[in-house]
Amino acid sequence: MPSGNQAGVYAAALARLDAVARIGSDDARTAVAEMTRKAPRDRLFGDLTVRPDGRAIHPISPFEV
Repeated sequence: MPSGNQAGVYAAALARLDAVARIGSDDARTAVAEMTRKAPRDRLFGDLTVRPDGRAIHPISPFEV
């Protein structure tokens, strides 16, 4: 079972790969611009918000058990 950190890295990598596929280039600045323009729908966490610095922020629900 992956940890929360591993799932977050996986989600970020998928978001970048989706942006690269849409633009047809692996240029990092162009990919971040595409991710900022069209925030990805994450398969694990739902809708993401991409900050201007390129960091993907996803909603979390902390629970105490």
